[in-house]
Amino acid sequence: MQNNPSAIAALKNVPFFSKLSIDEINTLADQLVTRRFSAGQIVFHLGDPGGLLYIISKGKVKISHSNPDGQEALLAILGAGDHFGELALLDDEPRSATAEAIEPAEMLTLHRDTFRRFLENNPGFAYHVLSTLSKRLRHVNNQISDIFFLDLPGRLARQ
Repeated sequence: MQNNPSAIAALKNVPFFSKLSIDEINTLADQLVTRRFSAGQIVFHLGDPGGLLYIISKGKVKISHSNPDGQEALLAILGAGDHFGELALLDDEPRSATAEAIEPAEMLTLHRDTFRRFLENNPGFAYHVLSTLSKRLRHVNNQISDIFFLDLPGRLARQ
């Protein structure tokens, strides 16, 4: 995937990688693997082992969570330029949601081992990842507070 402009652009769109130099982006872009999914095909299930970050090049993906009774909570509909599965790069926990292609989709994937080697060799990048995750955690904390303390009109007004 040497000097693939679409892979480079895709990586720059992922917050973890947005501050990398072009040389660093090229290094990672060379490690991306393209995967294709048909409409209705499951990318991964809740509870599956993780190990890949997915960056959507084409198509749409539904991210959802189901309870044991089969009730499904829609978490997100993602399209070209979006990414998911980044938690699998950082921990060895199983997938926290199910991802399903809802139309034919093409995705670039980055393996956990590649990401971790890059993280170990680039301490500035490691700090940026921590900062990105801290911002996300603060956002989630605010959302949880809103759920507990604001009524529905108040929550909608905050968005």
